[in-house]
Amino acid sequence: PICDDPFAWGGELTMDNVIGIGPMLYFVDEDMKATNLQGTATPAVNLPETYTVDVQNVGNNQVQYNTYSVKLMQKDPAGDILLNSAIGLTTSHLQKRSYELTHTFQASGEYDIYAVVDYGADMIAENDTSNELHLYVQVSGTIEVEVGTNDDENYWIPMWTGTYWSISQTIYPSSMIGQTGAITGLTYYYNNSNYSEVDGIPLRLYIGTTTDTYLSNYINPDQMTMVFHDTVDFALGSHELYLPFSIPINYTGGNLVAYVYKYKPEGWKQTVNFQVSDVTDTLSGWSTSYYYINPEKPDSATTCNKLLEIPVTTFFVNTAGFGEVTGTVYDENNAPFPGVDVTIDGTTVSSVTNQDGEYFINEILGGSQSLTASVFEYEDNTQ
Repeated sequence: PICDDPFAWGGELTMDNVIGIGPMLYFVDEDMKATNLQGTATPAVNLPETYTVDVQNVGNNQVQYNTYSVKLMQKDPAGDILLNSAIGLTTSHLQKRSYELTHTFQASGEYDIYAVVDYGADMIAENDTSNELHLYVQVSGTIEVEVGTNDDENYWIPMWTGTYWSISQTIYPSSMIGQTGAITGLTYYYNNSNYSEVDGIPLRLYIGTTTDTYLSNYINPDQMTMVFHDTVDFALGSHELYLPFSIPINYTGGNLVAYVYKYKPEGWKQTVNFQVSDVTDTLSGWSTSYYYINPEKPDSATTCNKLLEIPVTTFFVNTAGFGEVTGTVYDENNAPFPGVDVTIDGTTVSSVTNQDGEYFINEILGGSQSLTASVFEYEDNTQ
């Protein structure tokens, strides 16, 4: 059997019988590999953030100092952008090294970054590039509220990825939040110890408040707001799962409730573990089924399994408050352009221009924001 990379996840040789000297591993002479890129998915605008790049010499020969470099890159349709780089240190056969590269993002929004090992003598280019990280750069005035400590792991809350349907609810008492403002997203923390990525998990997230101080049964979601509806992916290893809210939640206090509804994906998926924190009250509950669960009636699930745990969670709260923005869109002849959709980037908040080309949005977060104007048969314009 042939294994291209026995040191990667799933890079193993399986044999029924070994006769003779056993399996032999062959290496080319020159091969530097980018093995992993790690760092937060939610950096703050105008603040430096450090990302760690792991590399390994999987070639036979020792690679000398300053003969390679490690680069942090940002994907861009007009040509990928170099964010930072480091000079490579002397690295022996199979030796691993880590490099810390710092960058400050000047504007909020979504970005894709990756790392590259640039080694002129490299004989296998396919492993020079790391995994990608999808970033959500937070607007100014956003603070992180961390709830819980990493006491353990389980695969029930906030979702069970390895079953068809699963639901969970968690109450976060106001004392755990301790901060009012516009909640723009949250992060869960997971560990995917499988042999491959777990991709395409369909997910909905609802957020609301409740007077309940503990979870006796599922809370009716009719007073909650659906803030996320998309598929999510789980890379190998330990990472963050950031869920950006399509609509900011104006949190003024009270006990917060998060309702996660994971519905049937395409094909069977592997199970991922999440970091959980021990608590003294039953603040979480979960259910799973091979059959359809109505998201509007979570109490129709077979059983609400109550837990003395909560998922370790970070809430992103913008303290700058809400503002408004108005403007006018013009066409190529500098005439007012009606019927143009103007959207706050990263949200579903939008407005359509009137007959005078004017738009008005009254629920925009304070701080620097990007708007995109779009209409059929025209290129989008972002400012």
